[in-house]
Amino acid sequence: SATFSGFETSLFSLTAPELNRLRAGQGKIDRIIIGLHTQLKTLLPTLLFCNMGVNVLIFSLATAVTAELGDRFGTGVAFAYSLLSLFLVVFFGEVFPKQLAIASSLGVARLPSFQVWLCYRSFARPMRIPNAVVLACARVVDNRRPSGLRGLREEELRLRVEMSKNSGTISDGE
Repeated sequence: SATFSGFETSLFSLTAPELNRLRAGQGKIDRIIIGLHTQLKTLLPTLLFCNMGVNVLIFSLATAVTAELGDRFGTGVAFAYSLLSLFLVVFFGEVFPKQLAIASSLGVARLPSFQVWLCYRSFARPMRIPNAVVLACARVVDNRRPSGLRGLREEELRLRVEMSKNSGTISDGE
């Protein structure tokens, strides 16, 4: 769970300079991260699906252990174990990896990139249908916006580019 949660946050938190460093890199991991970053629309649902699958497995096992603890030691112990397992999954599977990814997006992206790539390759095809449904819904929602919101005026675009340069999101040459 931490692998998918942390990687998701790190990949979406990579800055333009970090992405440029990866593009310039010669390592296999650098190429994997850049390749995954170019597939964000299909990668995100796949990561969420894999993370949810892992969490369902964890809680299925925790439920079995809780039932056994309840039979052996009573409801109080089973309840305490349930709360502890919930806390551990939420903190170590979601909160901690996301905070770490925000603090060090490139470092966290590198750690599980090969494993995430394998999962993406395994689940990308089955996820095509749900992804297509979501993208179709997005087109419908996008077409329902008022026509004045579909694009930016030239001065708004210039202002956003200037703000991106000032924040370091893009460099002067981009």
